[in-house]
Amino acid sequence: MGIKKVRIYWEKFIAGDKDAFGRVYEICNPILTFYCLGILKDIEQAENCASEALIKAYEISEPEKIIAIDKWLFTVAKNHCISHLRQTKRHQESLQSLGKSGNDQQEPSVVREFDQKNIDKLIINNLDPSDYKIWKLHSDGFDNEEIAKELDMNKKTVANRKSAIRSKLKTLIKSI
Repeated sequence: MGIKKVRIYWEKFIAGDKDAFGRVYEICNPILTFYCLGILKDIEQAENCASEALIKAYEISEPEKIIAIDKWLFTVAKNHCISHLRQTKRHQESLQSLGKSGNDQQEPSVVREFDQKNIDKLIINNLDPSDYKIWKLHSDGFDNEEIAKELDMNKKTVANRKSAIRSKLKTLIKSI
């Protein structure tokens, strides 16, 4: 991983050089993604978990308490992967239980359309315009590279923003 380089950049970040975190990200993101891929077997989810671990490092209130940033990142990424696997399992179990109870009737298309419009309105009202553009392009099936090109952004910035948007939307949904 270039542990010495990562730790040097981490120390610079702790000292106030916010740009140094970009180097930590560049070095660690591909390796963390590969690590998460080994656990999840899904590249998109692996990218998400790796990004979430890096965002957590960036947003941590007392970064000076993290001595071995490389080990810390792997632990956080692993925990995100485990949480994702548990959440997926619970979701699948819920779907199976609904299927067994006979509640698998299709809801009318009018209800689905109404719900989708309300969801879209909720998202528009809770994301800033630049994040909404990213979310909309992602929802339309664009990948990170295409979104980056369309919005004249860095691909990694798009990945980070998508992860932050997902976190914000999860929090929003839980509060409803």
